Order: sequence, then structure tokens, then C-alpha cells
Amino acid sequence: MIVEACGIKAEKKQPGKERLEFYECSKSIAGKVKRLRLDCYMGFKNIVLIGNGGSVNPLVTLSMPFLKGKRLFVVDTEEPGVLRRALSLNKKSTLVIAASKSGETSSVVMPYCLFKGFKSIVLTGNAKGTLAKLGKEFGAKIIKVPGISGRFSGFTETCFVPLFLLGVDIERVAEGGRRVSFEDAWRLAVFFHECEKKGFYDVFLSIYSRKLSGLYWMASQMVHETIGKSRKGLTLYGGIGPETQHHTNQRVFGGRKNTAALLVYAKDSEKASLGHNVKAMYGGKPLGLLKGRDFNSLVLAEYLGTKNATKECKVPCACIETEISEENVGELLMLLYLFSYYSARLRGMSPFDQPAVEKSKRITKEILFGGK
Repeated sequence: MIVEACGIKAEKKQPGKERLEFYECSKSIAGKVKRLRLDCYMGFKNIVLIGNGGSVNPLVTLSMPFLKGKRLFVVDTEEPGVLRRALSLNKKSTLVIAASKSGETSSVVMPYCLFKGFKSIVLTGNAKGTLAKLGKEFGAKIIKVPGISGRFSGFTETCFVPLFLLGVDIERVAEGGRRVSFEDAWRLAVFFHECEKKGFYDVFLSIYSRKLSGLYWMASQMVHETIGKSRKGLTLYGGIGPETQHHTNQRVFGGRKNTAALLVYAKDSEKASLGHNVKAMYGGKPLGLLKGRDFNSLVLAEYLGTKNATKECKVPCACIETEISEENVGELLMLLYLFSYYSARLRGMSPFDQPAVEKSKRITKEILFGGK
């Protein structure tokens, strides 16, 4: 993995390598999951995951590039259309996993009520919570998860149990998390902290890999929930490149000058190439020149076009370049965790709380059931 940042420079002393629970989990999580004896659940073709935020985004990020023969259905809403689609799945080939650290998340508890009769697993840190009680009523396997802040739980049972059941090589993913560079994460955190201090409050995140589309939502959650406090923090927007080049590049290069950029390029593990002659011309050049060329190089050219444009337009830009593999995607997620942690430290914040989020959850319960 290559990580670079240019456009703003700052020298800050990096903290010593700290003992961080979300990182330490990567050292033992694969073994813990395998000791849970989940083999009897491996035969399910469909997995319905009921969860929100940190119970969903890490799994989507880590599993999407590697799903083969199994399907993941995410239920992160009470919308009837989404629920009916999941409920229409064949019960014999569908496993339901409900995940909530507190065991009291309304948008997990309420949908799970509908899945009586499905084989299910409950992942929760609260053995006496509503979700655990409901799971026992439904005959579910209850798995206790550690009390790590939800968005940092990608290397805990919350993510690795469904990841294992989806057939992803969890040992390789965990290995990638362990090999992350603390120095790279620190440099990225310092870079974007300096960007914010200079008035670059928005960050254009463009990810040049559809297999990593889940990373966009993961990054948005990590940045907004971890450092969006005390009237500080950054706002992420963007999406998947090169699609973003056809609209949002206009905002970045032609709009207000308050945006920095974070570009992620991941070379696909698959290949595609032109195997026949094409006579048509494009920009005065014969398209036949593409014959035999790996189309990964075309995506790379799109990425480099935007990267070089940031230099011409003097947009502060950080870049991450990698390839699609279990180790690399695990490393990328851990890099995001460390970046978020250091970003909070630099701003004098707790990396693990989310007071405004808790307010909305409390109000939702009051609307649903009345009272306080």
C-alpha cells in the first residue's frame, strides 16, 4: 500500500505506538471466531444482516470484493420494502444475523421481530438486553461481542462472524489489519488536520474501485462520528470513481475553494482486455491500440487524471494506492481506524463517543413508545 499527501505540510511529533483495543483484536479474532464452532451455519446461501453503522459498514467493506456463491442482504432500516424483500427469501437457505452492541437499537430490535422461524444468530454485548431476550425466544445462537465502540468493531466478532459465514478468508483479512502502518495513519491525520485549520473543511473522497464502494460509507461514518464534535471536524462527500469525475470534479475544481481531496485507487484482482480489432478512431487515435491491454490500466489513467488535476488546481490531496486482496482490504480498514483515532487526538476529542447520535436514538424511542 502506498500512502502520500501533498499540498500542505506540517511537522508534528507522532505518539509512540499505543495499545489500542481495536487494533489488538486483529491479533486473535480469527482464532476466536473459529473456536465458536459455526460450521453448522456455513451451508446457508443467503445471509441477512440486521444492523446499523458499525455493525454493517465494516462487514460490507471487507466482504464485498470477495463474495462468491453467497449473498449478503443488509437490513439497516425499518422500510417495509426492504423488509419484505428479506422476508421473501427461502427460510431453509437463509441465515439471519442481528447485531447491536447495546442490544437496544430500535432499528435492529424492531425488524428482527419479523424473522421468527428463520435460523438466526444474535451478536450483542448486552446479555440481558432486548435483542438477546428476543434471540432466546427465537432459539438463536447468542454470541457476546466486546464493548468496543461500534464503528471501531471491524476486527471483532461483530464483523468477523458474518464475514466467516460468507466464506471470506478471515485469517488473511486479520493479517492485513496487523500489518498496517501507524506512521501512514498519523501522516494522513496530520495532513487533514492542517487542511481544516486552513479552511479546507470538506473532503472529496473518490474511490477507484466498485469492489470497495462500502469503504465510502465506512469512511463517512468514521470521520463524521469520530471528529464531528465541538464545532470542529470534516465533511466527506464524493463516491466511486471514475463516475465522480463526470459531475463532482466540477465542484472540486470549479467551486468553492474549501475542499481537499482523498483519492483511493485499488487495482482489481480480475482482468479484462480487448481481444479483437477495432477500426473506429477516438480523439484521432485508433481504438485498436487497446487490443491486449489490461483495462486496469484504463482505470489507473482515470485516477491519475484526477490526481494530477488536484496539483494543477492547487487542491490539497492525499492518495492511497493498493490492490484488491483480503490482506490489503483488511489493512485499508485498519488504516481508516487509526486515521480516525489520531484525528480525534489531534483535535483534543474522545475518539470513541458520539453524543449527538445518542440524542437522536433517545428521541426516536420517545416517539415510538412515548415518555422519556
